Amino acid sequence: MLWPGGKLLTTFSDHHKTVTSLGFCNNYERITSVSLDRHLKIYDVGTYQVVHTLDYPSSILSAAIAPDNKVVVVGMADGLLSIRHRKDTTGGATKKSRTSKKSSYRYTLESHRYKPKKDDHVVVHNQRPLLAKYDKYLKAFRYTQTLDAALSFRVRIHTPHVTVSVIVELIRRDGLRGALAGRDEKSLTSIIKFLQK
Repeated sequence: MLWPGGKLLTTFSDHHKTVTSLGFCNNYERITSVSLDRHLKIYDVGTYQVVHTLDYPSSILSAAIAPDNKVVVVGMADGLLSIRHRKDTTGGATKKSRTSKKSSYRYTLESHRYKPKKDDHVVVHNQRPLLAKYDKYLKAFRYTQTLDAALSFRVRIHTPHVTVSVIVELIRRDGLRGALAGRDEKSLTSIIKFLQK
């Protein structure tokens, strides 16, 4: 790192990939660096040693620290924005965190009920949809059970297009022959009747 005048003070080599952003904390006692290796590192200006490392799920492109040094905001390559609050080490903060854990409100602000306003942005986490049985079996490459689930009474009567789609997918995967192998006459008859309809 070069100060004005060109004197080399130190060289950082703690990141494994390209460093994308550097910055100072508010009091200039810490330097932050972020990299494509998904790490944010905080250095002490006096010793230039790493005093803290934060890990993120994706490559980091930019970072900023709030003026009070209590919030770190990071922008990642996959479009995510991460906001982390610094933990307060005083006893009062522990008391607050205990109170907020007991609170059952959907929105909490210092343990009091908080209602979002019109210009607030509420981030909704969408839950993954539950997979149908035939999808679970297909995902696990269990083609016999996939065909059985797709030919169940409920699926073939109410959503016959789903049954046809599953059969077409088994043909595409070259798994229909294995799914039909070893079946008795009754099972094969129900498949033939469905195909006739």
